[in-house]
Amino acid sequence: MKINRLIFILFLWSLSSWSGWAANAVDIPDGHTTDLNKMVLFVKSRCKTTEDRLWTIQAWLSKNVIYDSSIKGSIAEGKQEQEALVTLKTKRGVCAQYANLFSVLARKMGIDMFVVDGYTQEKLTVMKDSHSWCVALIDSVPYYFDPTWSSGYVEPSGTYVKSLDKQYFMRHPDSLRYTHIPYDPLMQFSEHPLKYHQLLAGEPANEQENGFFNWRDSLSLYRSQDSLAQFQSVYRRVKNNGKPNSFVTAHLFYLSQWLSINAYNMNCDKLNEQGQRITDVSKRLSEAHNWLVDINYLNPSTERTIQETLDKVAADLDDIAVQLQKVDTKDKQLLQSKRTYQSHVGLNKKRHAQCVALLKKKKGKGQKM
Repeated sequence: MKINRLIFILFLWSLSSWSGWAANAVDIPDGHTTDLNKMVLFVKSRCKTTEDRLWTIQAWLSKNVIYDSSIKGSIAEGKQEQEALVTLKTKRGVCAQYANLFSVLARKMGIDMFVVDGYTQEKLTVMKDSHSWCVALIDSVPYYFDPTWSSGYVEPSGTYVKSLDKQYFMRHPDSLRYTHIPYDPLMQFSEHPLKYHQLLAGEPANEQENGFFNWRDSLSLYRSQDSLAQFQSVYRRVKNNGKPNSFVTAHLFYLSQWLSINAYNMNCDKLNEQGQRITDVSKRLSEAHNWLVDINYLNPSTERTIQETLDKVAADLDDIAVQLQKVDTKDKQLLQSKRTYQSHVGLNKKRHAQCVALLKKKKGKGQKM
């Protein structure tokens, strides 16, 4: 009986301690929660430390945002802030919306935070849905934040229950290594990132199998790359990180599709750019040709102007040919466009040679035409 009483007292103490920590979060007035910047300014004015500011945002999310599985989980590339504002106003979402809003508000407060995509495990069993959470580099140390799991949980019946929980707030990635599995092994922030099969089995790192990985240098490089290079590097890391499960396989397919679409769009842009340059070259050649045909007197100034035009056209045609050759595509439509443009380059080079010959002929006849 004494043991039970002691346990009960300790339980009450832990509850009061936790509720006290939760109560430390500043309650954000409704008037400051319709605008991202207003919300950030209020939190920064009332909370002095990074941890307090983030905890205040987390407490607000738990209290005000409803988990709604009917909402689309993905966030459009480049529209994170717009999507965050939608979540702020509707107060509904799934993990993608929770994580996106949390990270957008954090970045506006000057905190280096971004969203991590992956899946989760419970008792070394992969859960049925993919997941999104956040990571922040605070004083160069990585910390995981799971705004969704810290806000509440979904009962087996499907009912969402709000429940503020510090277990998934500001945790070192190692402490959630076997529950939160990022698709990209870089996001493990480990010098010995685990393979997918090791994570599923709950195995520790094996230096021979896992080797050494300088995640800080790799992260620095990743964040300096454009979106195409980032997706390419993520694809390589995911593909080389051991036997994939269904989530990883689906993510690899998504990455390959994105890379394929992006490559197609980039090649379209490159071809359109060279097509516009060919049009410009054709116009300048026509003007030079007409000028050479119509003039009756070739003075030194006119000769120099025409020669400079023809020299520039020759250089442009050579460069266009090089740029077209760099367009590497297997798409039939793009290949046809590439070959059409290459034939136009050839035709313009013939027109250029005709203009050069005509200029030489005019010069050979002397000053009077």
